[in-house]
Order: sequence, then structure tokens, then C-alpha cells
Amino acid sequence: MKSTVIVIHCLVFLFLTLLSLSYGMATQSSVEIFETLSRLDSIPSSFEIAQRFQEPCFQNMSTFHPDVSILKPYREHARYLFSSEHQILLLENTWTPSLIVRNYSLHVCTLPKVGSTELRSLLMRVSVIPPEQSPTTKEREVFSHPHGKGTFLSSFETNEKLEMLSNSKWLHIAFVRNPYTRLLSGYLQKIKVQGDRVHKQVPGVTKNTTFSEFVELLERLKQNYHGTLLVNDHFKPQYLQCGFNVFNYDLIGKIENFHQDVRCMAKNRGFEQAMDFGWGEHGKYSLFTMPRPHPTGSSKKLSDYYTDALQKRVYNLYKEDFILFRYSYELPQ
Repeated sequence: MKSTVIVIHCLVFLFLTLLSLSYGMATQSSVEIFETLSRLDSIPSSFEIAQRFQEPCFQNMSTFHPDVSILKPYREHARYLFSSEHQILLLENTWTPSLIVRNYSLHVCTLPKVGSTELRSLLMRVSVIPPEQSPTTKEREVFSHPHGKGTFLSSFETNEKLEMLSNSKWLHIAFVRNPYTRLLSGYLQKIKVQGDRVHKQVPGVTKNTTFSEFVELLERLKQNYHGTLLVNDHFKPQYLQCGFNVFNYDLIGKIENFHQDVRCMAKNRGFEQAMDFGWGEHGKYSLFTMPRPHPTGSSKKLSDYYTDALQKRVYNLYKEDFILFRYSYELPQ
């Protein structure tokens, strides 16, 4: 009897030893995967991405510029958290984090003032019904209010996040906008319009705040937070909202080429057809012909609001976005 108990104890000890060894190997492997994800060198070009996904139109899209001087502290902190606590802490948009569309192996980040309503509506639709199917009246109503809904990358466990981020079959794409027009658009919609909830979330704003005064308020906020502009997501730098502190997206879509970039993505993933019908009142529009929810016309008003001095201040305010997303200092024409 005593010998049997000893044998059982030995077997249990052996099992626990093997289990701990296998766990250690898995942990080591996951750390190596995370290290690869968070590298700031060897970033593929859009041409290489096009070859990988066999999608020629990807060549016309932009890619992330992983500037070491900006991103190194964020990546080092992310690596420390992963290796010590096995956590993937993504700096993302608080209300609408990046979306996962599992049936199309797609991960997309959209941001306020970057066509997010249209894009999230499209992603919600193809997550629910086949692209060739026309949505019902009730479904169109649901799809027209997509914010805060969907499957978010942040909702998954660490190992699941790691699998999706490292799987070469998945497409990861973030949509951004020129900081000059994004800031002005946000100001015209969220600050000049009284009663908007965002109006109350920026300290010091009044109904008479001019664009120049608003920029000054943001400059003070950035100074107060030791050089990082932490404010409502409509005005927060874009590089702090998509998880760029952890990894590099395959491609960067831009609002300046929004129709082409979204269609290219949809074509590659197999749901381009859903863009062309069943949108808006009675489903009589395509995705980009239906009336837009919050038009401000900011791209045509830049010269009305920007002086040379104000242009320089806004560039310095959002310098990281200009560099990482390859936007020039000049105002867009």
C-alpha cells in the first residue's frame, strides 16, 4: 500500500513537472511572437503587402512609418507588460476600439472624424448578413448607428489577441486623416455646435472660443500631460488610439483616398458587393452616395482658419501623427 502511494506521488510530481515545462515553453514562444509583432524595423512596403495578399490595389495605399524616436518608449513598455504579466495593453479609442470581423479575417481601426460611421456600418453589416443580401429596414436602422457596437480586439483574451495579430492570413488596416483637416472638422462639429457632449469634455471651451483659442487650449493640455495630448478622442492624436504602442498595421487607409481604400480592402476580403446597394433611406443608395451624417466641409475651409503661425502650432501639436502617417507639413490643397 505504501509503495503504491509513493508511485502515485511520483507520477503526480512528474506530471506537474512536465506541465510546468510545457507552460514555460509556451510562454517563451509567445514572448518571441510578441517581440516580432512589436519590432520597429523590417516593415513591409505596400508593394510587399500587395504581393502577400495577392491584391494589386494595396500598392496604392499607405503604410505606417515606425519612427523609433516616437514609438520606442511605448513598445518597450508594452514588451515589459507582456513578458511580466502576459498582458497586451492596447492604447485605443475608448468608445469604439478596433474591430474584429472574424468571418473575413479582418482587423480594422477607425477613429472619430475619419469616416468612422460609414466604415463601421459596413463592417457591422458584413458581420451579420452575406454581402450579396439586401438588409431589411430594421437592419438598415441598426447598421446606421454602429458606434460602440461590434466585436472589439480588446475583448479577447491575450492568447487570442496574439493569434489574430500574428496570423499572416489576417489583414490589419487602420484609417487615419490629415491632422490639419481632422482638427478643424472636429472643431466645427463638436466645439462650434452647442449642446454636443464633446463640448463639455474639453476644459476651458466656451461658445465663443475661436479656432486659434481652441488650439491654445490643446497646447496647454499637452504641456500639462508632459508632452502627450490626452483629451477627448475627437482631438487626441491618432497614433494613441489604434494600438500602435504594440504593433504595426499592414496598411494605413486615409480619408483623403477613402472610397478607393475602403473598396480595395472590401474587394480583397470578399465583401465589395455590400458597398453598392442597400444603404440609406429605403436602401436606395450605395455606401458612399447616401447622405453623410456629419459633414463639415473642413477640407475646403482650411484657408479660412489657418494662418502660417497657426499651421506651425498645429503641426507641432500633432507632430507624431504627421510623421507616423506620412503627412507633409504643407496644408492640403
